[in-house]
Order: sequence, then C-alpha cells, then structure tokens
Amino acid sequence: MSKQAIYASVVTICIACSSSEAVDIGDGRSGQRLSDYAAVWEGYAEAHAFADGSDRVEIALDDDGNGTLRVGEAQSPDTSGDTLPKDTTQFHDLVPGFLYPIRGAGVEDSRLRLAVDLKELYRPWCEAQAPTPFDPEALPGVYSCLAHRTVLSGTEDGQCITEEGRILPCEALDLCLGTCECTVDSCTIGDHPPRWREAASHGVEYSEVRHARIDGTLNEDGHALDATLSVFDAAGPRVRLERQ
Repeated sequence: MSKQAIYASVVTICIACSSSEAVDIGDGRSGQRLSDYAAVWEGYAEAHAFADGSDRVEIALDDDGNGTLRVGEAQSPDTSGDTLPKDTTQFHDLVPGFLYPIRGAGVEDSRLRLAVDLKELYRPWCEAQAPTPFDPEALPGVYSCLAHRTVLSGTEDGQCITEEGRILPCEALDLCLGTCECTVDSCTIGDHPPRWREAASHGVEYSEVRHARIDGTLNEDGHALDATLSVFDAAGPRVRLERQ
C-alpha cells in the first residue's frame, strides 16, 4: 500500500472517531434510546442482602419504558386486598418477591433511569377500603379510609378494633393517614393522603419520599447493565445485571 493510501485511511478513521453521532455499543444499541434497554435483566446487588437474605435483582422493560422490578427470591406476598402483606408495613426497603410496576422509565445522557413506588404493595388493600370523611370541620371534602382521631384498641388475635367495633389490622391507621388516598367514591394509593393535607392546611410543608430508583449504563456490547439502586433517595448498592 502506498503512503498516500495509508494516510487516507488514517484520516478516514480519525474523522469517524471525531463524529458527534452516537456510537453503537453492541447489536446496534447506542444506549441513548429507551428501546436499547428493552429486555429482561437478571443479576445481583453487590454486598447487599434484601429481607429474604438474597441479593437477586430482576428488571423487565419494554420499548416504552414500562415493566417490573423484583428483588430477592421469596414468593410474592399476598396482595389480594383482604389482608395486609405480613411484615411489610415499614417502607425501609423493597419487599422480596413483589413485582413493582415500572411506569415511564427514561434515558438521560445515555443512562437508564427508572423508579418504582414502594406504596404499590398496598394498592390492593387501599382500594378495598371504603372512604369516610376525614375531618368534616377542619378539612371538608377530604376523605380517608379512617376518620381523624380514630382510636384503635388491640385484640387477642393481634388485630385492632375501632370505637365503632370495626376490626382492622393495627397498621391500618398509619396506612390510611399516610399511604391511601381517598375520594368520596373510592380509595387507592396516592401522593396526598390526609396527613399531607392536614399539614398543608396548617401551613406546614410535609413530604415523604417512598421510591426506589435505578440509574445505570450499558456496557460496550450492550449485554450488561451497571447500575446503582437507591431507596428513599439514599445511596444504595451497585447492581450488576445481564441481558437475558
């Protein structure tokens, strides 16, 4: 090959390297499109054990950024709405076995970013509750699954009973005040339960983050995802996942 041919080849290569276009990192995936992450991802959280002792993490995503997040190896807790899932009333971490819905994941600066609402575990229970006026005098038009200043007394079987004789899980008061959001017609999980509204009515800013977040990047061949997991916006473990 002549010196001119070699020089032309080097110039061509350098121009390609300096191009501002996204460079594919495997199988045509640049990491800049949400569809690049559409797959089932399985792996583990480094040096971290979830409540069942497992470090397993699984994410399933479609082209639109919807899917599920599951941690651990335990069976999914009962979320039929008839009873509260056992040992899950503290929002300290993701509950092993439960499929947390992912809605609207996104890509920013070639990084996959998604979040799940920890309250999703209680959606069936909240939706099974009947709305009642929360505090007609102080907060007219605000509904809850328990009225303001409801008193619960313990029973022998570990349940609680209201002054009116209604039997409920003892955790129901916290859930009705801080997790379930009701209208006159129905209840579900929400961002503005009575506790938020009561604080706002007194000029107090009240907020509580109840999300788990994943922030990660594809590796060079597009078959591995290196991410971080945070709960309550606190720094969490590194998560290593492989495309299945």
